Amino acid sequence: MAKQPVEFMFSPYRRQVLATLFLRPDERFHVRELERITGVSAGSLHRELKAMAESGLLVRGRVGGQ
Repeated sequence: MAKQPVEFMFSPYRRQVLATLFLRPDERFHVRELERITGVSAGSLHRELKAMAESGLLVRGRVGGQ
């Protein structure tokens, strides 16, 4: 079976993170929460989220003393 175009464009980790963020646009997530939801390790999440923030795809922020 042929791969879908999205499979060539995005890594499995990036697809999982993007799906979570786009399906829940009004929510804010802590890295550990995204790790639990997506099954992607914290280290991989940090890399993906940093790249997305640097590209302007998402906005990073801190809440309280976190």
